[in-house]
Amino acid sequence: MERHFTKKAPLWVLVGGFLLTSLAGSVNAVGLLDITHQGLTHVTGPLSHVATDFIAGQPAQGANALRMVASFFLGAMLSGFIIRDATLHHSRRYGVALVVESLLLFAAAWGFGADGVWANMTAAAAAGLQNALASSFSGAVVRTSHMTGVVTDLGINLGHALRHFDRFDKHRFVLHLTLLSGFVAGGVAAALVYPHLQHLTLLFPAAAAGVAGVGYTLKTHYDRKRQPPSQHSQFVQPVE
Repeated sequence: MERHFTKKAPLWVLVGGFLLTSLAGSVNAVGLLDITHQGLTHVTGPLSHVATDFIAGQPAQGANALRMVASFFLGAMLSGFIIRDATLHHSRRYGVALVVESLLLFAAAWGFGADGVWANMTAAAAAGLQNALASSFSGAVVRTSHMTGVVTDLGINLGHALRHFDRFDKHRFVLHLTLLSGFVAGGVAAALVYPHLQHLTLLFPAAAAGVAGVGYTLKTHYDRKRQPPSQHSQFVQPVE
């Protein structure tokens, strides 16, 4: 990994990152507040349950945790199939992936009223898809469904600054602080709405992901139309 950003994060990266982490924060809060009391946007806890529940003689809970991990994995795999690259770039098909995430979250909102296990799996798949949308930007690993790496990088960056201030990477700090703020804001918003709508609170992040996906797709299409023919190639996905 590069030590420093090669450039300042553009506004669309900061806004998009805040939006994605706020979606994840709200989805995870709904999972924790609902009757399943299950975090939905990461696999660390479920993996520990896979390791412990079977040994503890609780195969049903272990199987449920395994399904969560598998769903997150399948969501990430679907994102890789759609995006075809892990490096953040404005020409990639993020709009399509966000629309798919929106559909998964709408399905999860319906599923919580009928089958909590199925809804958990669908929401976990949406989280895995979102987390894999962009794995790196300018030398920094970017994760939007959970904050472990973000908090770790913030701590490392500030630790570097305390020892050698010239190593403080302000661009990386701003990006990660934006991601962390979005996750917290999304969780707070969901906690305020949940007492009134319960699992239907998921409709808000589902709608936001859909609007963002359609809007991003239309903007990318418009940008392509505005470019001279000789510059269209920079917007075309490479065939690998």
